[in-house]
Amino acid sequence: MHVHERYQHLARETVNLGPRTPEILKTDCWNEGKWIKNYYYPIATLFPPEQTTCLELNEKMRYKALADCEGLRLVQGDITKMPFTDGRFDVLLDLSTIDHVPEPAVALKEYARVVRPGGMLLIVSWFTDNAEIRNNPKPDQWDELQYYFDLRPFQRALASRFTILRQGKIPELAGETYLWHFIARRMDN
Repeated sequence: MHVHERYQHLARETVNLGPRTPEILKTDCWNEGKWIKNYYYPIATLFPPEQTTCLELNEKMRYKALADCEGLRLVQGDITKMPFTDGRFDVLLDLSTIDHVPEPAVALKEYARVVRPGGMLLIVSWFTDNAEIRNNPKPDQWDELQYYFDLRPFQRALASRFTILRQGKIPELAGETYLWHFIARRMDN
């Protein structure tokens, strides 16, 4: 299975755990703005546009996503300080957005703020056991800093606000750095 097919599967699975007609937030427009037919699938278009909002910090990526994905709701903003009211979303999909901020706990706190109690969260992020890689973030191919986290502290930070229902390594991209996914439910407190 190609990693982007796995993303689609995980996104659908997470949304299906939420209410029948969920209000969905996707935390970036990378898949939508970099869409190349049959390779990168615009995840947000898996769901009805009237239920789906994409948050994107990069203005160029927002315009590209608007051009490529008809009807997509786009909002400019940062995952560490989102322009949404508390409990606005039933489902939040983060497909490797959180690994572009140096302090994931700040983004996780914000995720817990905008996801209603009992709402669903999908995170796919990069991790490594190598401290040298963790301590020296480098620009990715789009010149955004790519951070690699230590898995255990990340799990603890996530579990302080969400109940982890499922987690695991994404086998298609595993090596010294690896992708890990979490499907979690927002705690009521």
